[in-house]
Amino acid sequence: MLFWLAGCYLIALAFDSTLAFNLAKVAGGGSALLLHFIAAYVGLMINALVIFEIENSRDWPCSPMSQPWLTRIFGVLIVLAVVGVLGPSQQFFRGMIAETPDRFRSPTPTIILVFSAAILLIGPRCLVGIWKQGRSA
Repeated sequence: MLFWLAGCYLIALAFDSTLAFNLAKVAGGGSALLLHFIAAYVGLMINALVIFEIENSRDWPCSPMSQPWLTRIFGVLIVLAVVGVLGPSQQFFRGMIAETPDRFRSPTPTIILVFSAAILLIGPRCLVGIWKQGRSA
């Protein structure tokens, strides 16, 4: 479930107009468009991987998503979620919105806060489940 949430998070950020506008200001329109397509594509691939793993979850030890890799990935997701919830990053995104023209404004800090909080709520439970499943496998 945590991977699915991370995939949806990337897709939400890929369609965020505030990030697109500010990235285009810094890197140019083509680069911004390419980065947003890549973020959407990676989000969709993560969600496809989740579906593949759900369908093939019977063979846990042979899975490419075995316990050591999942533990590392979940740890990184939790650290990034903590950064997304912290005040300085929220202030940064609010400042970015203040500098963005009205027609490109979107609720970027809210999107980041909601997805980061959801990852922080679900992440530790997923880690405990992975550790328990790894010990019993």
